Amino acid sequence: MEDKKATILLLEDESGFRALLKEILDGADYNVIDYGIAEEALGALAENDVDLILLDHYLPGITGLDFLGQLREKGDETPAIVMTISDDLPTVVSAIRVQAVDFLRKPFGAVEELLPAIEKCLSKTHL
Repeated sequence: MEDKKATILLLEDESGFRALLKEILDGADYNVIDYGIAEEALGALAENDVDLILLDHYLPGITGLDFLGQLREKGDETPAIVMTISDDLPTVVSAIRVQAVDFLRKPFGAVEELLPAIEKCLSKTHL
């Protein structure tokens, strides 16, 4: 049996929150590749087999949804969960358009919301 469950690309610009998420995900036995800028994460996808993308919507440079849209245009179907402080309708619709699997509104509980969302997403894609 593998030591780790799956590989997650974590894309969050706020370094303290990113470190906290990485610690939580590491503790749940996930491999985590983390970045604060979307442009830097593009190379990680080319070099690593990623099972899930966990990304913030509001990033410097290109937004998380624009990043995800670019991946979809290239044919990348890696499942993604979008994290954001906004749950306004245009943001939700944009997340659906780029085929986000789930949408978590910040702040959220790691045990109550994040980990179950990841497990649900991975169970659907690894049948």
